[in-house]
Amino acid sequence: MNWQTVYQIDGSGDGSSFLPFLYVGLGALLLALVLYLRARAAKRGRGTPTVVAIFGVLVAGLGYGMNTWDQGRLARMLASGEVLSVEGPVSAHQVWREDITNPKKDIGRRYRTWETITVGTTSFIWSPGAVEPAFTNAQLPPVAFRDGLMVRVTYVEDVAGEAHQRRILRLETGPDAPVGALPDAPFPSLAPDGHLPSR
Repeated sequence: MNWQTVYQIDGSGDGSSFLPFLYVGLGALLLALVLYLRARAAKRGRGTPTVVAIFGVLVAGLGYGMNTWDQGRLARMLASGEVLSVEGPVSAHQVWREDITNPKKDIGRRYRTWETITVGTTSFIWSPGAVEPAFTNAQLPPVAFRDGLMVRVTYVEDVAGEAHQRRILRLETGPDAPVGALPDAPFPSLAPDGHLPSR
């Protein structure tokens, strides 16, 4: 089968996809410096500059530093072959929104989107477009998943048996599976022609 690679984790180690976290963190530190100088000139308390500075350090350290480290770790695992792999037709593809509104703090509704696929008996779940080291379907163009799409997934399990901890490091696609190829899907799943496969 001719596989087309549609995603592979960045192995450069430069963390360029996480630079926005670094910029936000540096911007917060610059703001903290300005607030500190103004507070000192006015002989006021320095609580606000301290809080802003801590925020900046956390955003830069966690958002950029931790993600860059994690990306390097995952890329090394892919290069060394310390990975798992599964291939076959996609089944049970779903996209849904989770209501994460905090009624005590939020003025409007807030949602998080999730996407899941199952390949064989292995399920994967991610938040589409999330800025993370592994696959979240954030690349352009995104993969148009559908039941019956043939895929080969190379991944690691950070926590064994947890679908949301299966980190996709390489994703390859092939042609659609033949009609009726999904009889063992977890629930009735449409074959590529849009009909239920015969049992």
